[in-house]
Amino acid sequence: MQLYSTFLLLSPNARFGSVALLLGGIGMCLTPWIDGAGPMRLLALSMLVFGQLCYAQEAGWEKPLTKLVVVALIFASLGFILFELDGTPKAALLFAFAGFVTVLSWSLAMLHRPGKARATGKVGMVAGGASLAILIGGHVFVGFGAAIGLGALRSVATAQSAEVAGLVQIVSVCLGAWAFVCASIVFKGLLNEISTE
Repeated sequence: MQLYSTFLLLSPNARFGSVALLLGGIGMCLTPWIDGAGPMRLLALSMLVFGQLCYAQEAGWEKPLTKLVVVALIFASLGFILFELDGTPKAALLFAFAGFVTVLSWSLAMLHRPGKARATGKVGMVAGGASLAILIGGHVFVGFGAAIGLGALRSVATAQSAEVAGLVQIVSVCLGAWAFVCASIVFKGLLNEISTE
């Protein structure tokens, strides 16, 4: 009952945003492993984008990092859609890079919030930054990429879509997990929490 009353106290934007982020996160985490679930993956991505737009409005459109998150997610979405429709490895790489940039910039934006949102941003910044560094390292340094299982990155032009499918799954789960975190932050009202410092 308290959960329901807390939900009703949120602004309509926060209510729709938290639900969309939650549903999009569930979809992004589960559907990459289901064969033939391309339409469900695209629906999950659209829910994630809608939730992020609501999140951005709650966080403040005037903030540059909020805009950066939206732009990065748009590029990630473009890569994801192209990969789903055409299976192009270059599209998978665009999705991976833009997806990790989305998590990293989302985390950086949270560092400017007080309390638990800032602590969450620190964790996300480390996770997003490390993931992006591994991806860049695997792409630039061929031996390093092969050692960590990213051998397909050595030649994206000749790679097959099956070789980068695992990378798409990993990035999808990372985006989905981070959507859960952000849904929780919006639901608990931590975005607009007043600093006690």
